[in-house]
Formats: sequence, C-alpha cells, structure tokens
Amino acid sequence: MLEEPGRNEAPIKTEVAVYMNLLGKHYHPKESSVYMNTLIDQLYSAFFNTRLDDCKDVHDYGLKLEKARNDLEALENSLFIPEPMLVARFLNGLRQNPSFRTFLTSFEMSNSLIAIRNATGDITTPGVTFLKTLRAATDAELRLRLRLNAPTAPPSRRAICSVFCHHCRAPGHKTDDCFIKYPEKRKSHKKKRAQRKGLKAGLGGMAAQQPLPEAGSQDPVYCIGPV
Repeated sequence: MLEEPGRNEAPIKTEVAVYMNLLGKHYHPKESSVYMNTLIDQLYSAFFNTRLDDCKDVHDYGLKLEKARNDLEALENSLFIPEPMLVARFLNGLRQNPSFRTFLTSFEMSNSLIAIRNATGDITTPGVTFLKTLRAATDAELRLRLRLNAPTAPPSRRAICSVFCHHCRAPGHKTDDCFIKYPEKRKSHKKKRAQRKGLKAGLGGMAAQQPLPEAGSQDPVYCIGPV
C-alpha cells in the first residue's frame, strides 16, 4: 500500500540534529558559517543528486526527494522548496529512464505544475500535488513490470496487429473504413464479413488473421508480440 508522504517533523528535526552534531565534531564553533554552509550543501545535494537508479523503486525515490526537501525546511524556513519544484524535480529524475517516456508525456499533458487561473483570477485548473504525482508514477512502474514479466508468444506466432481510427478514436479499423464517418460502407462490410466466415470454414476452423496494413497508410499501427 502506498504510504502517503508527509512532514513528520519530529523525525526530521532529530535527523537534522544528528547532522549538526556530526559536523560539530569536525568544525570549531567559531567557524559557524563553514559549519552551516556544509550542512546546507549536504542537504541540497541529497535533493538534487538523488537518482532513481540509486533507489529501490519509484516510491522509494519519491520519498527520498521529499525527505531531503523537508530536511531543508526543518533547518531553516527560508530553505523551503515549493511543491511545484518538488514535483518538477521528481519528474525530471524519471526522464533519465526511457521506460517512463510515455507516462511523462501523458501525465504532463493532463496536469499542470502550478494552478491555472482565468482572467478574473479564479483557479480553473489546480496544480498537481506531489502525492498524486508519486501515485501515478508508482502505478506506471507497476504496469511496466507486469508487461516485462508477461509470458512472451512463441517466435513462430505472427504478431497481432490492429490499426487505429482517427475519426471515432477506436482501434480495429482505419479512418477510411470508419462506419461513423462513412455510413454507406456498412453494407460492404457485412458482405466482407460473410466472406471471412466462409474462409474460416474452409481453413478448418483456424483463426483467420487480419492482413497487415498497406505500406504508406496514414494510420498508426500498434503491434503486440514478436513480428
């Protein structure tokens, strides 16, 4: 179950105190500026240099970033990093892994880092929260793992392909064959379907495969399985 990140102030302040005690052993009290600057540098490094590859998974990566951000605020309020910057830092780390490219494109098209307001100043689209971002990325990672662990089809099996209609947004047919756009083509389709049934019977019940789209088709082809 996904843990909801939050600012657990007591543990954070305790850990900051540990950092300060450790640094105090290496720097003389009169060198307080060096002492504090080194501490801040360590905390900022934890926020900006933490990588997804160095973490167990996306959830762990996100929690480490939020912890580094909260450690800075616990040390000094002026070091607080706004949530949009935390979300941006998190997403930027995912860009280092090409597997998240599709997720990032979809997520950024449907979410805004900051609130969007209309001409009167009213919020029309709220800014995305870090919790929502972390949950979405964790779900995306789970889907990727399930896809990688799914059994693969035998090499001899032909790829299952389908085309996509840009008019009705449904898979299984090209735009030129869309019944919604061209209702007159429905009769022709019924005739072809009857012919396909006859073909299936002639093949002894073997499943007929749809022919691959012609080269130069303007509609994208999505294939599942080895080609």
